[in-house]
Amino acid sequence: MKVLHVINNLNKGGAERLLVDVLPHYINKGVKASVLQITEKNSELEYIKKLVKAGIAVESIGSKSVYNPINVLFLKKYLNNHHFDIIHLHLFPT
Repeated sequence: MKVLHVINNLNKGGAERLLVDVLPHYINKGVKASVLQITEKNSELEYIKKLVKAGIAVESIGSKSVYNPINVLFLKKYLNNHHFDIIHLHLFPT
């Protein structure tokens, strides 16, 4: 099973910390997890490194603002190029 977690960014916060703490356990259970950030702005490099070390792909659509409505087009393109069984969205405005 492949699960995509979409989040504004990996800044310090509760939802972000939840991903960093829980997703490595997904891998241990045979679930392939990936994280897609809307923007890399203010993301914690420590969080990204920990996820990548656990075998979790961390990518970004590269937006400068999480509020840009054009993000929907970038997200659509990303989803058309990747297959996921489940897509979990975290936080507003994601």
